[in-house]
Amino acid sequence: MSAVPTPEESPPSTPEEVETELGLDRAARVLVQQGLAAVGQESGPADGLFGGEGSRTREALRVWQAAKGLAATGYMTGAQAETLMALGREAVAAAEAERQAEEQRRAEAERQRVEAERQQAEEAERRRKAQADDAAYAEAQQMDTPEGTQTERP
Repeated sequence: MSAVPTPEESPPSTPEEVETELGLDRAARVLVQQGLAAVGQESGPADGLFGGEGSRTREALRVWQAAKGLAATGYMTGAQAETLMALGREAVAAAEAERQAEEQRRAEAERQRVEAERQQAEEAERRRKAQADDAAYAEAQQMDTPEGTQTERP
C-alpha cells in the first residue's frame, strides 16, 4: 500500500466533482429543480437535466447558494442537495394536494349541476301533469254541464 492516494482514492476537489460524487439519479435532480422553483429560482423545466456552466439550473443554483450565504458555485454539496430535494418533495406534495382539491371542487360542481337539472326535470314534469290534469278537468266539466254554463273547479 502506498501512502499517496491514487486518483481513484482522492477525495473530490472541485464543486463539480463533489456533486458528481453524490450520484444523483434523474428523479433526484428533478426534485432539486422543483425545490429551486419552490424558492423562486426558476431553473427551466423540471426535467432532471442540469446542463453545464451557463445553464438555467446552474444559474438558479448559484443564485440560491448566494442568497443562503453559501459559495455560489452552481454545483451542490450533499447537504444542499438534500435541502433542495426536501423542498422539491414539499412542492410536489402541495401541488398534488391542490390538484386533488381542484378535482373535488369540479366533482362537487358537477354534482350540483346534475342535481339542479334533476330538480328542473321534476318541476317540468309536475307542470306537465298539472296542465294535463287541468285539461282533463276542463274537458270533464264541458261534458257534465249544459253549454254556456261555467262551474268553478273545487
